[in-house]
Amino acid sequence: MSEVKSIIVSEQGKKVNGQKNRRVARSLIKWKPYLFLLPAILLLGVWMYKPLLSTFVLAFQKWSMVPGTEPIAVGLDNFIRLFQTKDFVQSIENTVFYTVGILPFSIIIPMLLAVATNGLNGRVKNVYRAMFFIPMILAPVTVGAIWRWLFHPANGLVNITLQKLGITDANISFFTDPVYAKWLILLMTG
Repeated sequence: MSEVKSIIVSEQGKKVNGQKNRRVARSLIKWKPYLFLLPAILLLGVWMYKPLLSTFVLAFQKWSMVPGTEPIAVGLDNFIRLFQTKDFVQSIENTVFYTVGILPFSIIIPMLLAVATNGLNGRVKNVYRAMFFIPMILAPVTVGAIWRWLFHPANGLVNITLQKLGITDANISFFTDPVYAKWLILLMTG
């Protein structure tokens, strides 16, 4: 009889261990996607959030960043000085201008162009794709040189065209005039 009891107990023990193993396997299956994401999350933390936290701490310190010097805690003095500068309001206005101004170039116009060119067939579709994609793969230095050539104050293509059409008699310095420069930067970055 004792042998029968020990066999029953050992069989129940195997059942319990089997259920535990299945439960552990199920929980591992649930966590498996998160384990695959763990390296990316760690890298994101190291390369994004650590510098963000360091910048936040540095905002409350005065430091020349010269090697061998130590930062000095100044509390809110940096922020008080920032809000008292005359350029602070202008910088906020420029930030709002570029943030609101870039939206049509980065979202609305591309969506409209995608809808408009979706129905095109064959060669025409490939030409439009190339026209819109080539600026993305050109080096920024090349794109900058092209913009500089187009808007050069003395012999840029835009100035020459405006003069030939009779819109203006004098050359326009697009990059040095604050009004034109603001819109030109918005156009170039969009």
